[in-house]
Amino acid sequence: MPGFTRGFRLRTPDGDVYDGARFPSGRYYVIDHPERGLATAATSLEALLEKMPEASIEWDGDGQPPDDEPE
Repeated sequence: MPGFTRGFRLRTPDGDVYDGARFPSGRYYVIDHPERGLATAATSLEALLEKMPEASIEWDGDGQPPDDEPE
């Protein structure tokens, strides 16, 4: 049975913080502009961070990545 969607925050080096979610399919969504409903989607965490490798991910709950997520 697939797991649940997992929330996280993406923190950029310049101090921006974006809310995001990882879905059981392994896809990632980050809300870039909440007022306008714009979001970024990626097929993996690696793809999401490709353009901003200095960004960090803060996972909800225990702060650890999902069990099936490569670190």
